[in-house]
Amino acid sequence: MAPVGACVVVRRPGRGRPRTPAVMPSAPKTVLLVEDNEDNRIVYSTILRHFGYRVMEALNGEEGIATARSEKPDLILMDISIPIIDGWEATQVLKHDPETRHIPIIALTAHALASDRERAMQVGCDGYLAKPCEPRAVVAEVQRFLGQPSGLDGSTPPAHAADPSTSGDSATTGKSSTRNAGGSERGRTNGVATAGAASGLEGSAGKVGRGT
Repeated sequence: MAPVGACVVVRRPGRGRPRTPAVMPSAPKTVLLVEDNEDNRIVYSTILRHFGYRVMEALNGEEGIATARSEKPDLILMDISIPIIDGWEATQVLKHDPETRHIPIIALTAHALASDRERAMQVGCDGYLAKPCEPRAVVAEVQRFLGQPSGLDGSTPPAHAADPSTSGDSATTGKSSTRNAGGSERGRTNGVATAGAASGLEGSAGKVGRGT
């Protein structure tokens, strides 16, 4: 019993401490990779997913334009020598469209002359990477525009995690994109790296070949 005249404080259950609001993980940033070379797609998409980005893929300029308009990615990696509509024209189309002109576009191409870099800027590219290009350089350029993504628990990928760009020997990049019976390219827009993609990196290191 409390002494007479003493102040007695009664708290309702669960009211004693302020509640800390739950922090919801932010949705991963989306990168659209427009690239007709299968080996390059495997290497770049896998390392971007490893670093926490969602990756969509298109195999030609027409697919790239359609996917950019429908999905509104946060950034586009645009190869230049791609079928149907090349990267120069695809970039111009997207930069003249009010719905997509805000999306950063990074030219990722074997066109490595100074005049090619100038043309990339003229058609509206926001960045330029010349092949052969280290996968980590691609990630660094993406991070320059989108920042470092967080994991599902709000943390960044662990520093000791295996980096798919640094295992084995260098990758080959011959023209090996999938075509249907009519000869047209078939695109992919997967958001999760598959076992096949991972195994495709066995033997890929530092630099990816030129492709186109």
